Amino acid sequence: MDFIKRLIPEMNEIKKSAFGSYLLTVVVCTLFLGISISGIFEYNRKETQEVFSEMTTENLNAYLSGQKADTLAKIDELISKLEAMAVLISRRGEEDFIDTYLLALNENSADTYYIYNRVEEFEQRLHEGRAGDPDERYLTQLKAGNTVVSDVTFSKRRGDIYCIAVGVPVMKDGECTGVIRAVANASELISTAFYPPAQGQIVSSFLTYGDGTIVPVNKENAGLVNNILERLTEDQVAPETVDGIRQAYGRENVVESFPLGIFDGIPVYLSLTDLGYNDWHLMVCMKADMAAVRTGQLVSSTVVGTAAYLLLLVFVFLILLLFLWKLQRKMTMEEKRYLLLEQFSDTVLFDYDCGSDTMRFTDNAMKLMKLPALMIQPFLKSPMTPYVQEEDVEIIKQIFEGHAGDGVQEAHIRLAHAGDGRFFWCQLRFRYLHSRGEVVSVIGRISDIDEQKQREEYLQAKSETDGLTGFLNRRAVELRIDACLRENPRGTLFMMDMDSFKEINDTYGHVTGDQALEFLAASIRKTFRAEDILGRTGGDEVVVYVDGLSDSRVAEKKIRMLKRSLAEGEEQGLPMLSASIGAAAAPEDGTTFRELFEQADRAMYLAKQEKKKADR
Repeated sequence: MDFIKRLIPEMNEIKKSAFGSYLLTVVVCTLFLGISISGIFEYNRKETQEVFSEMTTENLNAYLSGQKADTLAKIDELISKLEAMAVLISRRGEEDFIDTYLLALNENSADTYYIYNRVEEFEQRLHEGRAGDPDERYLTQLKAGNTVVSDVTFSKRRGDIYCIAVGVPVMKDGECTGVIRAVANASELISTAFYPPAQGQIVSSFLTYGDGTIVPVNKENAGLVNNILERLTEDQVAPETVDGIRQAYGRENVVESFPLGIFDGIPVYLSLTDLGYNDWHLMVCMKADMAAVRTGQLVSSTVVGTAAYLLLLVFVFLILLLFLWKLQRKMTMEEKRYLLLEQFSDTVLFDYDCGSDTMRFTDNAMKLMKLPALMIQPFLKSPMTPYVQEEDVEIIKQIFEGHAGDGVQEAHIRLAHAGDGRFFWCQLRFRYLHSRGEVVSVIGRISDIDEQKQREEYLQAKSETDGLTGFLNRRAVELRIDACLRENPRGTLFMMDMDSFKEINDTYGHVTGDQALEFLAASIRKTFRAEDILGRTGGDEVVVYVDGLSDSRVAEKKIRMLKRSLAEGEEQGLPMLSASIGAAAAPEDGTTFRELFEQADRAMYLAKQEKKKADR
């Protein structure tokens, strides 16, 4: 202000001449532009910080979702193994066999300890406090036929570690006769995922209850404060953030992240999700140091740029007219595009001009994607299949024709890799630039998310697949067949189980039994098509669904081919194998998996009875 006061008298003198009037106009415009530019940079700084915060939160959500999937997969794997063991024990309940089996299993399992008790024995151990779990409800649930995952307990017998116990009832004739349990290290519940988040580093991982109380899962964790919400309040985290975390505890199947504030110059975030067991919630805390570095660089650039502009405006009045002309030219549509591009990270950036149908990529695009050029014109009217997966071409057209909505948008597409030409998954983040109510430009970034997609698909396949045969499990095959029936009401469901499978296990052992099941799976694959749906619904019970098959003669031919293939098992050193097979056709025998399953089961039962009569 003092500078302006000293300058006003001089301005009054200059007004006496045309040049002085012109210079006064330049000075006033200079001051106005200086204030305007400072405001623009400040607005852009805040927008940049908000975008980085949003990207950091999304990255942390994806990280915790992967860690949750890993944790649940470990529990599901234990449950599946225990259920198989429960079936085995119910069929062969001799104590010598069970003890020998568990001894061999525990010798080959370093991280998990397996225990079997008869119900009466478990009740006595629980009463005497020797069962490792003081909760009576644990046994009550097991006797009701339910699988139970215990809370975390401290075990001296297991080496002074915190443990969880997964229990599965052994059922016989509809009654629980025993309990098979797996005792595992509770620290596996918070084990860090194998890939680090891109925006920072994970500094701590917790398991808590729904009220914020920390569940001790290892000795280091046991020394922490009792309640995470109280700790956050003590650390002077904003009350609204603490309330938001408290409310997030009440929401199921949701991953939520919260900014806790800036500590030692680094933003800290906390992410939370429920696990679906015992009111457990998985929580991770991340220091967004990488995001802070990038944000700091942009803020520093903003400050330096602002200072440079102001100094230039103060000390170089005589050339401001030329500078103003250049600045006005920069603040055209191209300048707005580049300002918006600063909201995205430094991966591959693109800028699409709707009017000229021109697509431009940054120089590093050729290292990531197999493109004909960095600038493609026309873009939408040119063939895209050489570098875009054919199924995703329509998504590209909808985006760049302005049909995807407003604000920052996201899409997943497959593009050809620059190295080997294979198609890999990419994330497209983009937004539209409007002028007079019309979309004139689309700008955004392209990131490689192929590894993340492959991991998601691997976890999905692992949760749906039977480990021995490679077929779909009961739940997955039911969903797949029902979806197929909704698209095409015609098809045939085959249901089969091996004859005298129990005798094979009893006579030759379970290793031979497993080999017999693997041979059955191989015979089925040889008999049916690759696109047919294969599933294992029980111990030796298998289903096959052939979409569109309605000819009973073809179905009978498939059954004969499968039986002939099974008969070849003796040539590979297996016992004589045969199977009872039933079939049901849609829509005559039903329009859902359950209806077809029941009809095929009846047909299989009749086939088995007929075979028994013939053997007599």
